[in-house]
Amino acid sequence: MDEFPEVKWFEVAEKTVMDEYKRRISIKVSDELLAESELSDKDVEKLSDKMDLLVRKRIQKDSFS
Repeated sequence: MDEFPEVKWFEVAEKTVMDEYKRRISIKVSDELLAESELSDKDVEKLSDKMDLLVRKRIQKDSFS
């Protein structure tokens, strides 16, 4: 830390802690929302593949606009 005195280490640590907190809250909320889900792993995989395709098409469309 002494090697880089220009770095505001408190801000780096604070951001890291907040990012981890937000990540954990997101996981907790997702778990709660999906606790009673009846989707199978296969269903989730199909939805994921469709979303990937749609996102890819959107990115391609936007990059050529």
